[in-house]
Order: sequence, then C-alpha cells, then structure tokens
Amino acid sequence: MKQGITIDQFKELSELNQRKLYKWANSNSRNYLICGPFLYKDMIENGCFPLLSIGQMIEFLEKEYYDWHFYLGNNMAENTEICDILWEAVKEILEK
Repeated sequence: MKQGITIDQFKELSELNQRKLYKWANSNSRNYLICGPFLYKDMIENGCFPLLSIGQMIEFLEKEYYDWHFYLGNNMAENTEICDILWEAVKEILEK
C-alpha cells in the first residue's frame, strides 16, 4: 500500500499550487518536508518537497476544507490507492 505522494505527483501541481502546498507544509509545526538533492526550479531553495503522507493529506483537507468527508466503499476501482484518492482531493482544494 502506497503511503505518500511521489515527487512526480508533486510536480503535477502548477507552480502556484506547489508554493501553496510548500507554504502549508513549511508553516506546520510538524516536519512535512522531505529533503534531498532534487532542486525543482528555484522555488524550493533548500531542495525540500512536501511529499505528504496519507495522514498529512487528511490533516490538510480537514484544515483547508472543513466540510470535507472521506468515504471508502465497495465502489473503489480495483488497484486504486487511498493515497492517490486523497491526493486528487488535495489538488482540487489547492486549485480553488
């Protein structure tokens, strides 16, 4: 089971939304940044990306969109990862 988003998923965001997510992750009291030699454009000067886990995405959704609800049921497509469903919800909130 996938536990968090990938760098490629983070790069799916527009630069504006990357900055929004980075700002949220960096301002949080917990360390939500994964650091490494990844430099993507100049936006993240220290080479750190907010590669959110399942729990961190749920926290983001609860804080940024308080009326958000997550339901699991038998209607999920085969091989659908919970992580990817949450990531789509996070992207949707960032785009608003």
